[in-house]
Amino acid sequence: MVWWQACLWALAGGFVAEGLEFAALQRRYRKWPWEVDAEATAPTGGTAAGPLGYFIAELIRLAVGGILGAALAGQVTAPLPALAIGATAPVVAGHLAAYLPLPSAPAPDTPPSNTAPSTNARTMSNTQPHTTKVTRPRTLTAPPNAQTKRQETP
Repeated sequence: MVWWQACLWALAGGFVAEGLEFAALQRRYRKWPWEVDAEATAPTGGTAAGPLGYFIAELIRLAVGGILGAALAGQVTAPLPALAIGATAPVVAGHLAAYLPLPSAPAPDTPPSNTAPSTNARTMSNTQPHTTKVTRPRTLTAPPNAQTKRQETP
C-alpha cells in the first residue's frame, strides 16, 4: 500500500474512534466535551482547555494515527489494518502518555515563583516532582509449599 493511502485510511480510523468517543460523551452528559472538562476542574481551581484546546488535542490525536499509518505503509497491505492502526493509535498514545511524570499543579495559596521560597511543609511538598507508580500484572503461581503428586499405576 502506498504511504499516502495508508495515512488516509489511518486518519479515517482515527475519525471513527474519536467520533464514537464524542458521541458517547454527548449521550452520557448531554454537553460538549469541553464543558464536561470545565465542570470537572472547577472544584480544584484548575482551568479547562475550552473548545480550541479540545480541537487542537483532537488534531494531534488524528495526526499521530496518520503518521503511524504512513510509517507502517510498507507492512500494511489492505485498508482494514490501516483503519485499525488509525483507530488504536490515539488510545495507545494516551495510555503511554499516562506514564509520563508531570509536575504537580501549585496550590492556589502558594506564592509566585519570583519570591523567595519559604520552608514551610506545605510549600515544600508542592515542589516535589510527581512520580507515578507502575503496577505490574499479577501472575498466577502455585504457593511454594504446594506439591503436585503423581499417581503411580501398579
